[in-house]
Amino acid sequence: MNRLIIALTLAVASASLPVAAPAQARDLKTMHFENDLPRPAGVAISGAQPDQVALYCTDSAACKGLRDHLRKTGIAFLDKYPKNDPEAGAEFDALGGQGVPLVVFKHRLMHGYYPSSFDRLYAQYHSGATPGRTPQPAPLETAVAQSARPPARPGAALQVEDIAPADLAAYIQTHPNVVVQFTSPDRGCGFCVDGSFEAFDASAAAASGNIRFARVQWSPWNNFPKEIERIIGGGVPTHINFKSGQAKDRYAGTIGSSANQEKFQRWLERLGRAGP
Repeated sequence: MNRLIIALTLAVASASLPVAAPAQARDLKTMHFENDLPRPAGVAISGAQPDQVALYCTDSAACKGLRDHLRKTGIAFLDKYPKNDPEAGAEFDALGGQGVPLVVFKHRLMHGYYPSSFDRLYAQYHSGATPGRTPQPAPLETAVAQSARPPARPGAALQVEDIAPADLAAYIQTHPNVVVQFTSPDRGCGFCVDGSFEAFDASAAAASGNIRFARVQWSPWNNFPKEIERIIGGGVPTHINFKSGQAKDRYAGTIGSSANQEKFQRWLERLGRAGP
Protein backbone atom coordinates (compact mmCIF):
# COMPACT_ATOMS: atom_id res chain seq x y z
CA MET A 1 0.00 0.00 0.00
CA ASN A 2 2.80 2.43 0.86
CA ARG A 3 4.42 1.76 -2.48
CA LEU A 4 1.15 2.48 -4.27
CA ILE A 5 0.73 5.77 -2.41
CA ILE A 6 4.31 6.81 -3.30
CA ALA A 7 3.79 5.93 -6.95
CA LEU A 8 0.56 7.94 -7.12
CA THR A 9 2.23 10.91 -5.42
CA LEU A 10 5.10 10.88 -7.93
CA ALA A 11 2.69 10.62 -10.85
CA VAL A 12 0.69 13.63 -9.66
CA ALA A 13 3.87 15.64 -9.05
CA SER A 14 5.28 14.89 -12.50
CA ALA A 15 2.00 15.79 -14.15
CA SER A 16 2.10 19.21 -12.51
CA LEU A 17 5.60 20.03 -13.83
CA PRO A 18 5.73 22.39 -16.81
CA VAL A 19 6.33 20.65 -20.13
CA ALA A 20 9.21 22.12 -22.11
CA ALA A 21 8.15 23.54 -25.43
CA PRO A 22 9.56 21.68 -28.39
CA ALA A 23 12.55 23.34 -30.01
CA GLN A 24 11.76 25.38 -33.10
CA ALA A 25 12.30 23.32 -36.23
CA ARG A 26 14.89 24.88 -38.54
CA ASP A 27 15.13 24.22 -42.23
CA LEU A 28 18.80 23.40 -42.75
CA LYS A 29 18.47 21.88 -46.17
CA THR A 30 21.10 22.75 -48.75
CA MET A 31 20.03 25.67 -50.88
CA HIS A 32 20.11 24.87 -54.59
CA PHE A 33 19.51 28.44 -55.70
CA GLU A 34 21.12 31.77 -55.06
CA ASN A 35 19.14 34.16 -52.86
CA ASP A 36 20.71 37.56 -52.18
CA LEU A 37 18.68 39.64 -49.71
CA PRO A 38 19.06 42.76 -47.53
CA ARG A 39 20.28 41.93 -44.05
CA PRO A 40 17.54 42.35 -41.43
CA ALA A 41 18.25 45.24 -39.09
CA GLY A 42 18.75 44.79 -35.36
CA VAL A 43 19.97 41.17 -35.40
CA ALA A 44 23.13 40.87 -33.30
CA ILE A 45 25.65 38.19 -34.21
CA SER A 46 27.37 36.90 -31.11
CA GLY A 47 31.17 36.80 -31.26
CA ALA A 48 31.44 38.65 -34.56
CA GLN A 49 33.92 41.47 -35.00
CA PRO A 50 32.63 44.67 -36.65
CA ASP A 51 31.73 43.92 -40.27
CA GLN A 52 33.08 40.36 -40.01
CA VAL A 53 31.60 37.76 -42.35
CA ALA A 54 29.43 35.21 -40.54
CA LEU A 55 28.75 31.82 -42.08
CA TYR A 56 25.81 29.70 -40.88
CA CYS A 57 26.35 26.19 -42.13
CA THR A 58 26.49 22.46 -41.50
CA ASP A 59 28.88 19.76 -42.66
CA SER A 60 27.23 19.46 -46.07
CA ALA A 61 29.34 19.44 -49.22
CA ALA A 62 28.11 22.90 -50.23
CA CYS A 63 29.07 24.30 -46.81
CA LYS A 64 32.52 22.74 -47.00
CA GLY A 65 32.94 24.19 -50.46
CA LEU A 66 32.08 27.70 -49.30
CA ARG A 67 34.39 27.42 -46.29
CA ASP A 68 37.21 26.37 -48.62
CA HIS A 69 36.46 29.30 -50.91
CA LEU A 70 36.51 31.83 -48.08
CA ARG A 71 39.83 30.47 -46.81
CA LYS A 72 41.26 30.44 -50.33
CA THR A 73 40.37 34.12 -50.86
CA GLY A 74 41.77 35.05 -47.44
CA ILE A 75 38.49 36.29 -45.98
CA ALA A 76 38.27 35.92 -42.20
CA PHE A 77 34.88 34.59 -41.20
CA LEU A 78 32.98 33.45 -38.13
CA ASP A 79 31.86 29.83 -38.57
CA LYS A 80 28.51 29.09 -36.92
CA TYR A 81 26.58 25.83 -36.66
CA PRO A 82 22.87 26.59 -36.18
CA LYS A 83 22.04 22.87 -36.01
CA ASN A 84 24.10 22.28 -32.86
CA ASP A 85 24.42 25.74 -31.29
CA PRO A 86 21.13 27.14 -29.87
CA GLU A 87 22.46 30.70 -29.95
CA ALA A 88 23.54 30.37 -33.58
CA GLY A 89 20.18 28.75 -34.32
CA ALA A 90 18.30 31.70 -32.84
CA GLU A 91 20.39 34.10 -34.94
CA PHE A 92 19.75 31.99 -38.04
CA ASP A 93 16.01 32.20 -37.43
CA ALA A 94 16.12 35.96 -36.73
CA LEU A 95 18.01 36.53 -39.98
CA GLY A 96 15.32 34.66 -41.89
CA GLY A 97 17.53 31.69 -42.71
CA GLN A 98 15.96 29.56 -45.44
CA GLY A 99 18.71 26.96 -45.68
CA VAL A 100 22.48 26.59 -45.78
CA PRO A 101 24.94 27.95 -46.62
CA LEU A 102 23.82 31.31 -45.24
CA VAL A 103 26.52 33.97 -45.32
CA VAL A 104 26.03 37.41 -43.74
CA PHE A 105 28.18 40.45 -44.38
CA LYS A 106 27.69 44.18 -44.06
CA HIS A 107 24.28 45.06 -45.53
CA ARG A 108 23.57 41.74 -47.23
CA LEU A 109 22.95 38.10 -46.64
CA MET A 110 23.11 35.37 -49.25
CA HIS A 111 21.95 31.78 -49.40
CA GLY A 112 23.51 29.07 -51.50
CA TYR A 113 26.96 28.04 -52.69
CA TYR A 114 27.77 30.46 -55.51
CA PRO A 115 31.39 31.66 -55.07
CA SER A 116 31.42 34.13 -57.98
CA SER A 117 28.24 35.79 -56.76
CA PHE A 118 29.60 36.00 -53.22
CA ASP A 119 32.85 37.56 -54.46
CA ARG A 120 30.92 40.17 -56.43
CA LEU A 121 28.61 41.05 -53.53
CA TYR A 122 31.44 41.06 -51.01
CA ALA A 123 33.47 43.47 -53.11
CA GLN A 124 30.43 45.66 -53.62
CA TYR A 125 29.05 45.86 -50.08
CA HIS A 126 31.84 45.08 -47.66
CA SER A 127 33.97 48.21 -48.08
CA GLY A 128 31.79 50.31 -45.77
CA ALA A 129 29.92 52.29 -48.40
CA THR A 130 26.25 52.96 -47.89
CA PRO A 131 23.80 50.80 -49.85
CA GLY A 132 23.07 52.11 -53.35
CA ARG A 133 26.53 53.59 -53.89
CA THR A 134 29.41 51.94 -55.68
CA PRO A 135 32.17 51.50 -53.08
CA GLN A 136 35.90 51.84 -53.63
CA PRO A 137 37.24 48.35 -52.86
CA ALA A 138 39.90 47.87 -50.24
CA PRO A 139 43.03 45.95 -51.35
CA LEU A 140 41.61 42.58 -50.27
CA GLU A 141 38.30 43.28 -51.94
CA THR A 142 40.10 44.40 -55.09
CA ALA A 143 41.85 41.02 -55.19
CA VAL A 144 38.55 39.23 -54.66
CA ALA A 145 36.89 41.22 -57.40
CA GLN A 146 39.75 40.52 -59.78
CA SER A 147 39.54 36.80 -59.07
CA ALA A 148 35.81 36.87 -59.81
CA ARG A 149 36.17 39.02 -62.93
CA PRO A 150 39.31 38.16 -64.89
CA PRO A 151 40.96 41.12 -66.68
CA ALA A 152 39.10 41.75 -69.88
CA ARG A 153 40.62 42.34 -73.26
CA PRO A 154 38.61 43.61 -76.27
CA GLY A 155 35.95 41.04 -77.08
CA ALA A 156 36.84 38.72 -74.17
CA ALA A 157 34.40 37.12 -71.76
CA LEU A 158 34.43 38.87 -68.38
CA GLN A 159 33.65 35.95 -66.11
CA VAL A 160 31.75 32.73 -65.64
CA GLU A 161 28.23 33.53 -64.49
CA ASP A 162 26.78 31.35 -61.72
CA ILE A 163 23.22 30.36 -62.56
CA ALA A 164 20.84 28.66 -60.14
CA PRO A 165 19.27 25.48 -61.59
CA ALA A 166 15.75 26.89 -61.29
CA ASP A 167 16.81 30.02 -63.20
CA LEU A 168 18.48 28.28 -66.15
CA ALA A 169 15.47 28.35 -68.50
CA ALA A 170 15.00 32.10 -68.01
CA TYR A 171 18.74 32.67 -68.41
CA ILE A 172 18.83 30.76 -71.72
CA GLN A 173 15.94 32.85 -73.01
CA THR A 174 17.92 36.01 -72.28
CA HIS A 175 21.29 34.57 -73.38
CA PRO A 176 20.45 31.97 -76.08
CA ASN A 177 24.09 31.45 -77.11
CA VAL A 178 26.20 30.27 -74.18
CA VAL A 179 28.46 27.44 -73.00
CA VAL A 180 27.21 26.08 -69.67
CA GLN A 181 29.16 23.91 -67.26
CA PHE A 182 26.91 21.58 -65.22
CA THR A 183 28.80 20.47 -62.12
CA SER A 184 28.82 20.24 -58.33
CA PRO A 185 30.99 21.47 -55.44
CA ASP A 186 30.42 18.10 -53.76
CA ARG A 187 33.74 16.43 -52.92
CA GLY A 188 32.05 13.12 -53.62
CA CYS A 189 32.31 13.97 -57.30
CA GLY A 190 36.06 13.90 -57.84
CA PHE A 191 35.77 14.74 -61.54
CA CYS A 192 33.68 17.82 -60.64
CA VAL A 193 36.18 19.44 -58.27
CA ASP A 194 39.47 18.11 -59.63
CA GLY A 195 40.53 21.22 -61.51
CA SER A 196 37.43 21.54 -63.68
CA PHE A 197 36.23 24.74 -61.99
CA GLU A 198 39.58 26.50 -62.44
CA ALA A 199 40.09 25.22 -65.99
CA PHE A 200 36.63 26.37 -67.05
CA ASP A 201 37.20 29.81 -65.52
CA ALA A 202 40.57 30.12 -67.27
CA SER A 203 38.99 29.13 -70.59
CA ALA A 204 36.33 31.81 -70.15
CA ALA A 205 38.97 34.46 -69.46
CA ALA A 206 40.90 33.54 -72.60
CA ALA A 207 38.03 32.87 -75.00
CA SER A 208 36.97 35.01 -77.93
CA GLY A 209 34.17 37.47 -77.32
CA ASN A 210 31.48 35.57 -79.23
CA ILE A 211 31.36 32.84 -76.56
CA ARG A 212 29.54 33.41 -73.26
CA PHE A 213 30.22 31.15 -70.24
CA ALA A 214 27.99 30.15 -67.33
CA ARG A 215 27.98 27.51 -64.60
CA VAL A 216 25.14 25.60 -62.96
CA GLN A 217 26.03 23.67 -59.80
CA TRP A 218 24.22 21.80 -57.06
CA SER A 219 24.78 19.38 -54.21
CA PRO A 220 24.69 16.45 -53.71
CA TRP A 221 26.31 15.73 -57.05
CA ASN A 222 24.24 12.61 -57.80
CA ASN A 223 20.84 14.20 -57.09
CA PHE A 224 20.08 16.13 -60.26
CA PRO A 225 17.60 19.02 -59.93
CA LYS A 226 14.54 18.34 -62.04
CA GLU A 227 15.26 21.45 -64.11
CA ILE A 228 18.61 19.96 -65.13
CA GLU A 229 18.04 16.22 -65.43
CA ARG A 230 16.21 16.44 -68.71
CA ILE A 231 18.94 18.61 -70.23
CA ILE A 232 22.16 16.81 -69.38
CA GLY A 233 20.81 13.25 -69.41
CA GLY A 234 23.98 11.80 -67.87
CA GLY A 235 26.79 12.38 -65.44
CA VAL A 236 28.65 15.48 -64.35
CA PRO A 237 30.56 17.51 -65.17
CA THR A 238 28.93 18.13 -68.53
CA HIS A 239 29.49 21.15 -70.78
CA ILE A 240 26.79 22.09 -73.28
CA ASN A 241 26.87 24.69 -76.02
CA PHE A 242 23.47 26.34 -76.39
CA LYS A 243 22.68 27.90 -79.75
CA SER A 244 19.52 29.91 -80.25
CA GLY A 245 18.31 28.56 -76.92
CA GLN A 246 18.75 24.89 -77.87
CA ALA A 247 21.31 22.42 -76.45
CA LYS A 248 23.65 21.50 -79.31
CA ASP A 249 27.26 20.40 -78.90
CA ARG A 250 28.45 18.92 -75.61
CA TYR A 251 31.68 18.00 -73.87
CA ALA A 252 31.27 15.47 -71.08
CA GLY A 253 33.79 14.77 -68.35
CA THR A 254 36.48 16.55 -66.41
CA ILE A 255 38.81 19.16 -67.89
CA GLY A 256 41.20 19.10 -64.94
CA SER A 257 44.08 17.19 -66.54
CA SER A 258 46.41 18.74 -69.13
CA ALA A 259 45.27 16.34 -71.85
CA ASN A 260 41.60 17.04 -71.17
CA GLN A 261 42.23 20.78 -71.06
CA GLU A 262 43.71 20.58 -74.56
CA LYS A 263 40.68 18.61 -75.80
CA PHE A 264 38.32 21.06 -74.17
CA GLN A 265 40.20 24.02 -75.66
CA ARG A 266 39.96 22.52 -79.14
CA TRP A 267 36.23 22.07 -78.58
CA LEU A 268 35.91 25.73 -77.62
CA GLU A 269 37.94 26.79 -80.65
CA ARG A 270 35.52 24.98 -82.93
CA LEU A 271 32.63 26.75 -81.23
CA GLY A 272 34.39 30.09 -81.66
CA ARG A 273 34.90 29.51 -85.36
CA ALA A 274 31.28 28.45 -85.76
CA GLY A 275 30.06 31.62 -84.07
CA PRO A 276 26.87 32.07 -82.03
